[in-house]
Amino acid sequence: MLESLIKQFESKHKEVYSTKKVGDYFDEQIIRTKEQLEASQKALEEFRIKNSVVSLDAERDLLVDEYTKAKRLLDQLTRLEATAQALEGDAADQAIMEALSQKTEHTVVTEIQLRLFDKVVERNQMVKSLGPKHPRVIGIKQEISELNVQSAQRHH
Repeated sequence: MLESLIKQFESKHKEVYSTKKVGDYFDEQIIRTKEQLEASQKALEEFRIKNSVVSLDAERDLLVDEYTKAKRLLDQLTRLEATAQALEGDAADQAIMEALSQKTEHTVVTEIQLRLFDKVVERNQMVKSLGPKHPRVIGIKQEISELNVQSAQRHH
C-alpha cells in the first residue's frame, strides 16, 4: 500500500512539474516580480532625491565630523586667546592680537586668523634669533600684513 502511494505521488509530481505551462507560469511570475522590484526601487530613489532623504548612518557621520571640526577650532581659538594674552608686542601686534581674539562663525576667517597668529609667533621667534632687519623677518612681516588685510576683508 505504501508503495502504491509513493508511485502515485511520484506520478503526480512528474505530471505537475514536467508540464511546460507550469514552468512558463513561474518564469512569468519571476519576470513580473523583478519588474515590480525595479519599479519600486526606482520610485524609492526618486522619493529620496525629491524629499532630500539621507541615510541615518551618513547623517550621523556628517554630524560627528562637523562636531569634531568645530571642537578643534574652538580649542585652537582658546589656545590662541591664551597665547595672545601672553605675547608682548608693539601697538600693531596688540591690534592684530585683538582682531585675532574676535570669535567668528566663518571657518575661512578662523583659518586666516590661525595662520596670522602662527605667522606672528614665527616672526617673533625670527626677530629674536635673526634680528628685525633680516630679509626673512621682512618677508614674514609682509605675509602678516597680507593675512591681516584678508582677515579684515572677510570679517566685515
